[in-house]
Amino acid sequence: MNTSKIVQIISTTSLIFIFSLGFSVQRSSTSLYLILSALALILIATKKTFRNTLKLCWKTFPGWTIAMLALAVAITIREIASPTIQLRYADAAYRLFLAPFLLALIFESKAGDIKIIKWSWLTAVILMAASGYFNYITTQDIRLHSAFTNTIPYSAFCAVFAILFVTTNQSGKLISAACLILASAVIFYSQSRGVWTGVILATTFLILNTYNISGKKIFSTIALIAILAYATSDLFSSRADITIQQAMDFFNGNREGSVGMRMQLALASYYIFIENPIFGAGRNLLPALHDLYVNGYITQSVSDAADTHGELFYNAASLGIVGVIYYLIFYIFTTVPFIQAMKQKATRQVGMAGVAISIVFFFTGFTHITFGLSMYASIYASIQVVLLTAILNAKYPKT
Repeated sequence: MNTSKIVQIISTTSLIFIFSLGFSVQRSSTSLYLILSALALILIATKKTFRNTLKLCWKTFPGWTIAMLALAVAITIREIASPTIQLRYADAAYRLFLAPFLLALIFESKAGDIKIIKWSWLTAVILMAASGYFNYITTQDIRLHSAFTNTIPYSAFCAVFAILFVTTNQSGKLISAACLILASAVIFYSQSRGVWTGVILATTFLILNTYNISGKKIFSTIALIAILAYATSDLFSSRADITIQQAMDFFNGNREGSVGMRMQLALASYYIFIENPIFGAGRNLLPALHDLYVNGYITQSVSDAADTHGELFYNAASLGIVGVIYYLIFYIFTTVPFIQAMKQKATRQVGMAGVAISIVFFFTGFTHITFGLSMYASIYASIQVVLLTAILNAKYPKT
């Protein structure tokens, strides 16, 4: 067996395990992602063909490359300028930084074939539903997640895996239906408003671009389903009632509760941004939050928060206008390649999947730092790499 075949097998197998086991086996995704990244860097450093492929990838997706690289650079510069350098805050961003190199590896080694990889996405949904149920049995926490994850990114990624499988699986409608049912259960019981919103809008986008159905009919159907869910589901109705009540309480002076605390943190981000508009206060916001608490701007319940529970808010507070610009660059430039791919018949399904997952993560990001942990960033980067490899394969077919 030649070296190129070995690299292909290692790369494909690693991607399969990153997706299928990432949310069920702790540290599996982060470890395998680093191994793949190390392999990519070694081959790029030692093989001219891989260096040429890297240049081709960057030339084809320049905006995406900038989006992957920029956050790690911005955080590193900001932390170096801080009195106490804490590069651990850049750990997840460095996983994104490695994505362009990983793309060169996967494309050049002919790994990441979606016809094979798609089954790891289905496996991920099955294992996530099983892990979530097992965790519910042991902890009685109805908001499904595994023992080492948070329910919001857990349900968001489960939705993404289901979207990826269904949009790329052109045969076996029963399997796709089963995948959607399992993912829907995880999403519903997550009780995450951000995930619900993102999934509904992503589903709407997919339906509009797949079937000849008017937007008016789709939104009317969604409204009807929401009304029926409110009337028949205690979980859905109680979640909606709590959200409305806590929002009203916030404006009446009671700033506690899930909604009140999130709104406090959004305001805290604004106050911190105003005080540090250019480069922010650094990724460790505890000192800034403590000052706001001492001065009466926020309550004690949020004064020790690790972040401000929203990507835009956290980037604005910690990195200033640089963080806001990066936030816009990230979601625009990681979506544009897939919008362009939708224009070509050969890559239309991949393009639709890429745009749909951007929608899910964008709205989830208003309630959680979606890529704040290296695990989530590793899996997200791997998804991007596989989808972009499919686009590259269509544009530059290899013999």
